[in-house]
Amino acid sequence: MLERLRRAWHERGIDRRVAKRGWTAIYVGDYRSAPTWVYTVGFDETLGQPEIVLFDATQMDANTLLWMAHEALRTGSLELRDGEAWALEDEVFGVWREVHASQIDTEDAWLGAAVNRRQRRTGRRDGLRAFQLVIPDDAHRYPWEDGYNEHLRHRQAALYLPAEDYGDVPLSPGDREALRVTRERGWALRLIDAPLLKWAYSIGLADAGRPELIAFLLSADAAANMLHEAQDHIARGDLVLEDGLRWNGLGFECCWRRVHESQYRALNVFFLTKLWHERRRGRCEAVAAYQLFLPDRNGRYPWEPECHKANRDSQPLLFQPFVPEQMRRGPLAALMRM
Repeated sequence: MLERLRRAWHERGIDRRVAKRGWTAIYVGDYRSAPTWVYTVGFDETLGQPEIVLFDATQMDANTLLWMAHEALRTGSLELRDGEAWALEDEVFGVWREVHASQIDTEDAWLGAAVNRRQRRTGRRDGLRAFQLVIPDDAHRYPWEDGYNEHLRHRQAALYLPAEDYGDVPLSPGDREALRVTRERGWALRLIDAPLLKWAYSIGLADAGRPELIAFLLSADAAANMLHEAQDHIARGDLVLEDGLRWNGLGFECCWRRVHESQYRALNVFFLTKLWHERRRGRCEAVAAYQLFLPDRNGRYPWEPECHKANRDSQPLLFQPFVPEQMRRGPLAALMRM
């Protein structure tokens, strides 16, 4: 009941603003987190033009750009074409990319309010067009170009690519975002910040002939940072993984152990990795995967005698064969309670 009232109030506010000035903007996110985006409602209705969506811009900057775009479209000085740069004098704001039809009305609701208003006006949700203004990195490279700053990719969804359909598999927003980055870049990391165990794992590295990676640490962010740097070493050929390898390429010693195929199959710690490969190969099968371990302050690893209990309990031994009895004790039991 309250949700319906809130939605109705929000829609009336949109209708009032569109009636007053011909369009309005919807801001999603807080700019400090990703993705954060803004899109227009009303360009389709009052200008006969596609709506516009823009990622990773402050509300002030986005508002300025959208007002400029509205005025240029109204006067005819701007014509939206896929792949064409938008510039004013010597300043290039970005490149226009047409949003793929499959991205217009999705669970992520990139243009949710615009689609809903179109349905209220016409009785149909389909037919809306939109263009994304894609912003370059500091080196003026775009996401589809070599050398693009990969640290920015998760901040700017590529809505010009078709949406991926994963059927009825329940996916959280974080899951969908990780799969989106995997599809655009070729691989990604998924962070799991659960109460009992915290870990990060890779998705898509096997497509490039590399092993998938996983690490359980006291912080999911720390695990992701270590795996990201390790993947860079692997890609350059500086690191060739093998079971039991002691490695100090991160500035301290760690140990790599190969994940046992039975653990990969039995546990869902590689949930998206398994989903990704199953969708592409049409079958469920194990891929090569390695787990990064950190020693305790005395240099002992979880499988070694007298390893500190906190270190041992936070890092499941996925290199061992899966045994159902393990699910009643230790970190693997914690996984089953999640």
